[in-house]
Amino acid sequence: MKKPLRAAFAPTRELYACTASLIADSVAQDGAAWVRHTLATGPELDIATRSWTDPVVLPFLRGVERSFADCRNAGETPAAKEMLSERIVDYLRLGHDVLVDDDGFDRPLMPGALARLAYYGVSYGALMAKPYAQDALIDMARLSPPGDAIHYVAYGLALMTDAHPHFAMPNDFSTRDVCLVVPAALALGLEHLPGTTPAAAAAAPLDEEERLDIEEDRAGIVRWRQAPPPRPRPKAEPVGEVAEPAGPGAVIFPETIVERHKPDLRRDIKAALGLALGAHLRHVPVPRDWSAWTRERLEAFPWMGEAIEAFRELQGNREHFGGGVLGLVGTTGCGKSALAAELITSSGLHLVRYNADAASENSFLGTPARWVSAHLGIPEKALADAMATSAGILADELEKASGSRNSNGGRLHDGLHGVWEAETARAWHSQFLLHPVDVSGLVYVCTMNEDTLPASLRDRMKIVRVPEPGPEHLGVLAPRLARAVCRETGQDERFGELDGDEISALADAWRGGSIRRLRRLVETVLRAREGGPAAMPRH
Repeated sequence: MKKPLRAAFAPTRELYACTASLIADSVAQDGAAWVRHTLATGPELDIATRSWTDPVVLPFLRGVERSFADCRNAGETPAAKEMLSERIVDYLRLGHDVLVDDDGFDRPLMPGALARLAYYGVSYGALMAKPYAQDALIDMARLSPPGDAIHYVAYGLALMTDAHPHFAMPNDFSTRDVCLVVPAALALGLEHLPGTTPAAAAAAPLDEEERLDIEEDRAGIVRWRQAPPPRPRPKAEPVGEVAEPAGPGAVIFPETIVERHKPDLRRDIKAALGLALGAHLRHVPVPRDWSAWTRERLEAFPWMGEAIEAFRELQGNREHFGGGVLGLVGTTGCGKSALAAELITSSGLHLVRYNADAASENSFLGTPARWVSAHLGIPEKALADAMATSAGILADELEKASGSRNSNGGRLHDGLHGVWEAETARAWHSQFLLHPVDVSGLVYVCTMNEDTLPASLRDRMKIVRVPEPGPEHLGVLAPRLARAVCRETGQDERFGELDGDEISALADAWRGGSIRRLRRLVETVLRAREGGPAAMPRH
């Protein structure tokens, strides 16, 4: 068997045909060289502009590159190789999901990338990588002449069941680098596939190195060698500097979740979680400069200083968002909901709105998988949609949630106790997934008109009473509301510029209080203009 030069990788087909080996028998080193070469010369690269024509392929390959880099940076320890094996399977699933572009065609680079990753996966003994390797071998076999080694490997791999020792026994990464899955498949194919065995004369003579390889092969596998000389390899590419390691995060939804469900429910779970299933979800960093962030929020909501500071204090000195519950109590129309949305989105969190006043039961936390109406809970879905370990949930009008403990649906307030308690939230049992999920990184901002929540819930949140804006805030609110009215009515925002007389008229009519009432007054002022927005033609 040919051994590749240092920092040069063998073509994928030669690896599957057992006529070449990995660099230093290392998946991490070989993968680093391969992905570096692919990024430099891949078919998705527009040479004229030096840019990638497909926005999906580049982030996919960058993620693969980081995975190989993480393993190498860790010194290819057993734990690092085990983690790399899991990530390879993750990227195989992800690559299969994005294999086809918007026009229904295979992305040019993806089939080859999946074939390569599948080889790395089975070389680590990953059972989940086997179907992808079989697909790659079938595609290669269609283009191979009779008697080619690819036919034997494809047939032999199909004969290897899940109980085969290479798959059934966990890979002991401390005692070996790779599993001999592909050579074992070749041996099975040669044994059981009749009628296409190449003539002995067609095989190239054994050299001394190959003879010793065969004698030392503990599995008794004789590697089949093609008679023609191998295809020329790509120019050797140095591995060079490795990419930056993946950012901090965690796997919230491990792939083992689906194993305890029936096939129809597995499809539902995969559809509900999407790319988050088995993925390494990122931690969301807090704003770099909390002081600057606070000043910007105060410019937009100058009467909300205490609430803005309370949101900041929930995170303390963390570098990444953790859990927290903030309750905003105030009169109708004082701007609670607008502030809550602003706090969440401006800090970099994914926003999920939940109208608690419409909740008559506890479906917020999902429904059991056995039910016809089974669905994922809002906390789990928020993390899956955000592809992160943290997200922001705006629970509007929380005190108005109804429901009864005596009904099958239960009450929203009862269910919130667990997800708002850090200890239980770290292993919250999802009714839909039937699996513990870490939802402790969620940030809740709840709005209420009255502080009538149960004492047990009030103990779990920081409550801030939000005042109404005063007449001194008219200069901030009126122009903003005027621009919003113009946007929503399809008019140019420049029509929302208020002059001094209009501001004075608004000041006489609005002495502070409800922002909704001020908006109605602004709409009246705009309609009263001669040739104003209401009179302007839309087209």
